[in-house]
Amino acid sequence: MTDREQQLAGLKEICFEGFVMDFFVSYRGTLLDNPRVNTLEEPERHSFHCLLDVNRCVSSGYEMLLDPQFVGNGTGNRYGRALRLNADGNEQVLRVARPVGERGYCSSCTGPSGSIDEGFRATVYGFLVPNSGSPPTLNVTEVRATTGECGDEMFIPNVDQISVVLGGGNSAVKAHGGFMVTAWGFILPFGVISARFLRHRPDGLWFKIHMGCQILGYALACIGLIVAFANFGNVFEDGMGASFRHAVCGLVTMICGLLQVINGLNRPHAPQPKGKDDNDEEEEEEGEGKTKIRFVWEILHKATGYSTIVLAYVTIYFGSEVAGVDKDTFRGVFYGTLVFAALASMAAIMDKLMFNTKQEEEEEEQQQVPPKRTMGNEQEEQATEDKDDVDDKA
Repeated sequence: MTDREQQLAGLKEICFEGFVMDFFVSYRGTLLDNPRVNTLEEPERHSFHCLLDVNRCVSSGYEMLLDPQFVGNGTGNRYGRALRLNADGNEQVLRVARPVGERGYCSSCTGPSGSIDEGFRATVYGFLVPNSGSPPTLNVTEVRATTGECGDEMFIPNVDQISVVLGGGNSAVKAHGGFMVTAWGFILPFGVISARFLRHRPDGLWFKIHMGCQILGYALACIGLIVAFANFGNVFEDGMGASFRHAVCGLVTMICGLLQVINGLNRPHAPQPKGKDDNDEEEEEEGEGKTKIRFVWEILHKATGYSTIVLAYVTIYFGSEVAGVDKDTFRGVFYGTLVFAALASMAAIMDKLMFNTKQEEEEEEQQQVPPKRTMGNEQEEQATEDKDDVDDKA
């Protein structure tokens, strides 16, 4: 067997050098603390903070990236995912990288001021695990925070062993985003639109739509929140980045949504004229018999509702920033929610205008039609005429 055949069979130690990347960021497709940067295009911008501090990154394990000039296959400047480190290799990365990272910028780093804080390159030694997938697993014997040691002995995996595919861990992102966008981008806003523009419809139709949308929408949002808690860990350890902004806005939105549900279910009912529905439009607009507590409740409920929907759109936008390889998809969906809200509002306004116009036309027609003559009316008119004749003769 040749030396390379022995290396591929895991019988001879290999030497490899390149950037170290955590699998969490590879699954995302973009850097966690710089979501506009593709993971395989600029790994030199991957921060030590994310690599060594953030639990989601550390617990996902590490892999070695192959420099673009060795990747080939028309991938341009993209790096290749070349080797997956085993558990011992992951521990060695932490032990070697933290002493060379700048103290303070990286909370677990112990290096002096002026040390590197982005783009950790290292040299690894170990034995390949045959038939361990793409990229193949390396049973690491040593990790060094230096480069240039391999020289001509640098191991280059076979083309079919190098992966340039990102993602694979975004199913939870899709599930979370799907539930949240459906709830906060479509269902809940439509419930608000119905309460604002459909009060002209009879039988309290707006209220039925509003209540149904709010309950269904918030239930879906709760499922999305559970998905986030179960899969994304502590997003607040990422600092003040995009994930932090999305998480804070999302939690505030969910809390406000819960308060709206509780507020709506415990609303004070204003006195109604006899025969009026409790959610009749005329009473709501005229405010007859409306108590002070009802007046204050309406202002609070509407103000909080509108503000929460606006904050939800902001949260969706921030969410698209941290969606990794699905960023463009979620960004497009975000713009779609804005278009939906605009079209739904215009449709509701047009419905109200057409409904009011029809009502006015019907009222005018009723005013123009003469009163219907009855037998009793004819007898009264005849009696009046006879009396007038008698008076004239007299």
